[in-house]
Amino acid sequence: MQETNNKVLSIRLAADGFYFNDAFVACPPERLAGMLKGQFADAGYQRAYVEIDTLSTVAVPDSGFENALAEGYLSVNNLLPEGYVPVRTQWNETVIVMSCREEIVAWLRECYGTEVEFFSPLACVLDTDDKTETFNLCLTDTNVYIALWNKELKFAQVLPYSSPADLGYYISTLAEEYGLNKEKVYLVGKHNKKLIRQLERFFPRIFDADNKRKT
Repeated sequence: MQETNNKVLSIRLAADGFYFNDAFVACPPERLAGMLKGQFADAGYQRAYVEIDTLSTVAVPDSGFENALAEGYLSVNNLLPEGYVPVRTQWNETVIVMSCREEIVAWLRECYGTEVEFFSPLACVLDTDDKTETFNLCLTDTNVYIALWNKELKFAQVLPYSSPADLGYYISTLAEEYGLNKEKVYLVGKHNKKLIRQLERFFPRIFDADNKRKT
């Protein structure tokens, strides 16, 4: 792989491969570390920015977070498979803990030391100006990251996603559980007009989180 003037390696890890420069490279999880080494070990990067798209993600209030218990936050919910270790990122007053394959973390630390930054799409839905009966959604190819605000953060989780019907079920269930009747839905990140039209069947109040306007 040719050297680059961009000294930051930016990749997104998924369950069945990784994204680099918006292109997806499929790879079985057990071979992913070897593929990453082969492509990027000698590419001249000095830092690494690693986004992890995984259901094995939990949000922990900063006030109650203990670094020594990072593994426990995942394992108590059966979110730390064998061969995986916890990594974390922080967004405002919330610590987000994710699982990542142990050999990938070891390779990143070996190559970049402390110059490795992990990130979760869950962070994208935790920041909002509207905190009254508000759902923030961030979609990836296989997951949806959901945050529910009603004066304070009530719910933040990653759930599997395959169609807009999944979103209708998740939000309707949560709205009923938390007694909402005027819920608003904000879409964070990339989304297309077809998806918006599909979602409007479920949610009349849909907004573009980036532009703060109805889509």
